[in-house]
Formats: sequence, structure tokens, C-alpha cells
Amino acid sequence: MRLLVDNNNIDKIRQLIYQNIIEDSREKRVLVLGLEGAGKTTILSQISSGSFINSKDLKPTEGFNVTTMEINGISINIWEIGGRDNVRTYWPTFLQDTDVLVFVVDASNDSNISLAIKEIRWLLADDRLANVPVLLIANKQDVPNALTPDQIADALDLGSVLPSKHKIKVLGAQTPSKATDRHQSILEVEKTLLLMLNA
Repeated sequence: MRLLVDNNNIDKIRQLIYQNIIEDSREKRVLVLGLEGAGKTTILSQISSGSFINSKDLKPTEGFNVTTMEINGISINIWEIGGRDNVRTYWPTFLQDTDVLVFVVDASNDSNISLAIKEIRWLLADDRLANVPVLLIANKQDVPNALTPDQIADALDLGSVLPSKHKIKVLGAQTPSKATDRHQSILEVEKTLLLMLNA
């Protein structure tokens, strides 16, 4: 059965999906990275608010933002770090004690995809992220000619990443144009993120 997701029933659906999804009681830490303009702020704003937000109303992250969510009584601290050249040099500072790494790729930007893949592989080589689940979001799937999640996974050459060291999930997301789009695209990201936090 396919559920119609809209503003009237989104909270009920989220509650059903996330029921008992996180079992231990400690705080969780999510680190969100990606190149400038990948869509990190847009995705996180919609997850944390639980409602549609127009991306045109958002400003890119200059340094870093910390957002705290509570789901089933569990506190989740989401650290979003900016993706500009002068900020990326500080990414390693934030790796310690990460429970899940989220990396957002602008799948529609051919000129930046190779750099994004390079940055991801550099991060995966850091021992502080050993055994940390990775959620890779191929964003802007609504843009013509955007690479699919499978194409992003192939470009990353996931077959060469040791499964014993990293469990990587690649999902697509789109820039929402209306509330219904927001819920159907972002809800899967939320669900996967929470499952990873409970892994």
C-alpha cells in the first residue's frame, strides 16, 4: 500500500516509521559534509523542521551550524560544516566521535562531482571514521541530466571500500518544489539516517 504523504499526515507517518528505531539512550552525533552548493542546508532544514522550506529562503553555511533534534526522547546533534575551500581544510577537526557521516553531492554539477568523490575517499581513509556508517546523498535529482545514485556509487567505486570498515548507503534526493515533494524525498533520508544511528 502506498501512503500519500502530505502536511496533514506527515507527523503520523514519521512516528510510525521511527517508533523504537533508536534503542539506546545516549546522545547521537551526525556530521554533514559536502561541497559548497550541494544542498546540505536545504536538506537539513527540512528534516529538522518537518515541513517544506523553500531553498531560496536559505543562506549557505559560512562556517558550521549545529542543530539538535529529539526523536523518541533521543537527542541527535547534527553538525553541518560549510563546503567552501577555506572551510574544508577544517573538516578533520570535526570527525571525532561521529556516529553517522552524511555527505551531500550535487549530482547535477558535472564540474564538481570528481572533487566531491575525491573528498569522500579522503574522508573514508581517516581512521577516526572507521566503522562509521556513511549516508551519501545524490542531491538535486530533479535537475535534468543529474547523475543517479547508482552512477554516483559507481564513480565512488564502492566495490573497493572494505565493507568491514564502512557501511555506505547511497540515496537520491531532490530540490523540493512543493510540500508533497519534500516529504516523499526527505522522509527516506530521515528514515535511513535513523536506522544507521541504531546500527
